Amino acid sequence: KIHPNSVALLNVLGACFMEQKDRIEDAKAFLLRAANIKPNWPATNLNLGNLYRINGEIEESLGILRASVEAGIDAPDIFNSLGVSLQCVLADDEAKKCFLRALELDPSHIDARNNLGYLAFKEHDFAKSWRLREARFDKFKYKDELKRFKNSQWNRTKTDKLLVWAEQGIGDEIMFASVLKELLDFSNELVVSVSSKLVDLFKRSFGSNIKFIDRNTNISNESFENHVSAMTALGYFRNELSDFEKARKPYLSADETRGSLILSELEYMAKDRPIVGISWFSEAQIVGEARSIDLVELVKEIPDDLFLVSLQYGATTADLKRVRKELGRDIYQMPSLDHFDDLDGLAALISVCNRVVSVDNVTVHLAGALGKRCDILLPYFADWRWGDDKTISSLWYEGQTLHRQQKRGFWEDCLTSVRLSLEA
Repeated sequence: KIHPNSVALLNVLGACFMEQKDRIEDAKAFLLRAANIKPNWPATNLNLGNLYRINGEIEESLGILRASVEAGIDAPDIFNSLGVSLQCVLADDEAKKCFLRALELDPSHIDARNNLGYLAFKEHDFAKSWRLREARFDKFKYKDELKRFKNSQWNRTKTDKLLVWAEQGIGDEIMFASVLKELLDFSNELVVSVSSKLVDLFKRSFGSNIKFIDRNTNISNESFENHVSAMTALGYFRNELSDFEKARKPYLSADETRGSLILSELEYMAKDRPIVGISWFSEAQIVGEARSIDLVELVKEIPDDLFLVSLQYGATTADLKRVRKELGRDIYQMPSLDHFDDLDGLAALISVCNRVVSVDNVTVHLAGALGKRCDILLPYFADWRWGDDKTISSLWYEGQTLHRQQKRGFWEDCLTSVRLSLEA
């Protein structure tokens, strides 16, 4: 109110509202006011470019960021953000040039280095990818993680007691766990921190040779000789395609007793129909909406002779009712299972399904690590772990088929591919 035309204040207000998912339109209004007062101000253009991308308005994001470059704004953050938006339209070669330019302007630019790491993975230059992505430890979040430790980081040499500590989300923890048996050869005692939701499942799967603890446990530095983050440890062992091939076998074991009880319940409901578990949305920040699909549209493409059971966490009641009302089809929701907190139970449920159909969320990692055949629906710009847009099989888990959007935001081709896979 005091300074209604302050570009700096308008820009900061816009940036603050960007942090609130339900205030995106307010963010846009403040940033556009700032841009009208002072066109091509780098900070405003950067925030607008990021806002448009977060909101799925990729062309608008590209437009304002490219205009910034054409106006002579030679700022590393602008080039990095432009590179990220270019990746959203699969223009990886142009994106790489932007990231490299950002690093020319600022050799210590963390995000540009990380983003080049994502591209290197898609190009199967795995060693370079892991090396570049170590830049994440220069971010405040990961600096704080490292401050917990006084002992030295592990460098793939034999050690007495090694702590492998959890980083990133639960799906990542499951995926990174593929390396744990290999780590046993390098330490006399292996301690691994994971989400409390995974402790029981991991203990059963890996046996007593590895000690699993809750990732929120305050660990004394004296209790281990070396430490390493889970993704860094993985990077030591996944540098060639053959390294992935050797590690694609199932490595998680569901609770057989619980699985048998669940199977009895499902077989009674299924009446000899194959059991297919489905999951259709993600609540991941920023990318969750792009990864999610309307349940009615998904079920339309699944053959009627399959019995469907929900593997989805979160609020699902309204979606299930819509499917029943619009398609006359039921999806079984196990009333006794908490799909969000009881991951050991969810693993047992997945283990008795004949196959799984899911968008990119924790379900696909559980299914893959359990060795369950899985059809994964991927958005046009998919996460780095699924490779480039030509990759049709998961590098991480055998029996997983990748079905990709052919046009951003439209699932039709992807759904047709899934239907053909289910009918085969």
